[in-house]
Amino acid sequence: KLANPDSFDKDRARIQALLFRAAANYTLYVRSGEKQQATLTQVQNDIRAIKKMNSGFSPYIAAFSPRFLALFKQTV
Repeated sequence: KLANPDSFDKDRARIQALLFRAAANYTLYVRSGEKQQATLTQVQNDIRAIKKMNSGFSPYIAAFSPRFLALFKQTV
């Protein structure tokens, strides 16, 4: 919550804030036993917002789990 994407004035910074928020929330979703659908929905909404700002954006593969990267890729 501290890295609120709306608090940044440049798209690049907003994208990074959204990405880290999505990854953190995805971790919470996985740790919940994948039972918190609202958390997954927030993750997907953040990914969609990233892709809306930059349709060609791709997370650095060494920094994120393969499962998160797969979710990122398949979220439209």
